Amino acid sequence: MPRISKELREQIKNLSHKELCEIVIKAAAREKSVYDYIHVNYLDKANGEDELFNQAKTDITDLFYKGYKGFSKELHPDYKIEYQDKINKYLEILHQKSNHLNFIYDLPKKI
Repeated sequence: MPRISKELREQIKNLSHKELCEIVIKAAAREKSVYDYIHVNYLDKANGEDELFNQAKTDITDLFYKGYKGFSKELHPDYKIEYQDKINKYLEILHQKSNHLNFIYDLPKKI
């Protein structure tokens, strides 16, 4: 955030009430964070914070359930059939040359 100099503070103090109202309305219309700040701290002190919190929870939930391109929870069974031999060969090589690494022994020997 920019530092406000003494000169700027004095200029802001000298603005009329009407000009200050216009500035606040413009800032609240442009920036959602300014609108939320004014709403929570000045307009709706009792319920504003709860509304904002519930709205944020809803937005996060929507993002969680939104499907993104390239994301799949589970591969199709075709992939297992297609790559089973290659994966088994790779697992066999890993188990042969693992030098007794525990995390390799935790892997299955075949799928």
